[in-house]
Amino acid sequence: MEYQVRHVKEEGCFEIFQDGCIALVKYQMLDRELMHIYHIEIKDTSDCEKIEAKLVTEVLEYARKNHYRVLSSSSSIRDYLQKHPNCQNILL
Repeated sequence: MEYQVRHVKEEGCFEIFQDGCIALVKYQMLDRELMHIYHIEIKDTSDCEKIEAKLVTEVLEYARKNHYRVLSSSSSIRDYLQKHPNCQNILL
């Protein structure tokens, strides 16, 4: 199944809502170039890892396209980032 990610900029989140599956990443902009990712939530489902990967990939791609640096206080996000060295150049 292909999951579609929706960016709700005014609420500071990226989300997936499809077939009863709910997942979101919350962030705030600390300044013009620093994106703080502070929360990830995924409803328990058999596709949790796939959903998490899709959601985090979209968030990081958004940060990269906008030349943002990323700071994360979410252990799930930090774990994901450590497994993906191609993301290291945008981390603070």
